[in-house]
Amino acid sequence: MLEDPFLRDAIEGYEESGIDFFSVELDDFDQFLQNTNIRPKTKVVSMRRQFSPRAIAASIILLTAIGAFFLFKGNPDLSNDQLFAQNFEVVEMDIPQFRGDSALNLNPDINPVLQTAINAYREEDFIQSLDAFNEYLLKVNPNNDFARFHAGICALKTHQPDVAIANFSRLISVKNDYSEQATWFLALAHIQKNNRQNARELLTTLVQTGTDTTLKDKAAKLLQEL
Repeated sequence: MLEDPFLRDAIEGYEESGIDFFSVELDDFDQFLQNTNIRPKTKVVSMRRQFSPRAIAASIILLTAIGAFFLFKGNPDLSNDQLFAQNFEVVEMDIPQFRGDSALNLNPDINPVLQTAINAYREEDFIQSLDAFNEYLLKVNPNNDFARFHAGICALKTHQPDVAIANFSRLISVKNDYSEQATWFLALAHIQKNNRQNARELLTTLVQTGTDTTLKDKAAKLLQEL
């Protein structure tokens, strides 16, 4: 904007004058201009178009208003629902090799309750999947990180942030294969529950201590939006 000679001269003149144009009543503007002592700092070459003091003052006022508009106008904050929707994705299920996964730890096959949860998850029936995961964690194996992590995902998908928080909080309490992902989704659960402060703390931890570059980048970006 300051590359334009006229605009540059106008702004320099305004700064040197020390005049508050916004305090001038429009009815007294002509008298005001006559009483001002605005002089060009340098001689204007003959080829330059001559502008009246009124035009200069009006230009300065317009420029000031436009500058203030862009300085203070920002994008409205996204709601928590919008932030959650933009950042939450159901993770693709990667089934580990379970061994002795029955209640008595004797059957080498996947427990049928867990299999029901897996099948429902793959079919995107997250309510049924969550019910089956909960049953499995309660009655069969409460220490199965795979089941607990995906139960948390199902809870988020079905808008049950408290259930998600309980599952992900347990996962991040001890180092495991799901710790960093659980931290990310736990932050999203707090956003879903309208608790941005907890989300900020979790995302900051993920940025500072995480090893997954993709998750760290996502966490840093989301932090800027909170």
